[in-house]
This record gives sequence, C-alpha cells and structure tokens, in this order.
Amino acid sequence: MQPTVIDNDKGEITVLLEGRELRGWSYSSDAERRQKMVQAREYIEGWCDGREPLRTALQKLQGRVQPQYRSIIDRALAEQL
Repeated sequence: MQPTVIDNDKGEITVLLEGRELRGWSYSSDAERRQKMVQAREYIEGWCDGREPLRTALQKLQGRVQPQYRSIIDRALAEQL
C-alpha cells in the first residue's frame, strides 16, 4: 500500500491512500505548484519511512496488550500500515 500524489491542475495537490485523503496543498502559480509537489513527495517519503518502525513496534506490542486492544493492533497489521 503506497500513497499517491494527485495534481488536479486546478490549484490543488492531494496525497491519497486507497481513496482517502491524507494531506492536501493549494497553489496559485506554476512555481508554487512545483514547490508543493516537492512537499507532497517528501510527505510520502516520510510516511513510507515511518511505516516499518511502526509495524515493528506494533508487532512487539501485539502479545503484551490487554485482550480488548489486541484486535486494533491485529487490524492495523492486517491493513499493511
């Protein structure tokens, strides 16, 4: 699962993950559009970089949490954070 960057050519750049908006930017000029596109790509890079440490932490926690919280961790891991 990887987020995607969408530029609607109407002044908006959006980062989507499975159809859900994670983050958005507005722009009013071509120079600003390029700057916001770089920011969107950096956002995705950071999102992906943070995914593996989070997965590792959840896996470590999985056996140690109270039963009522285990399903939340199981679902997060199943959705391939």
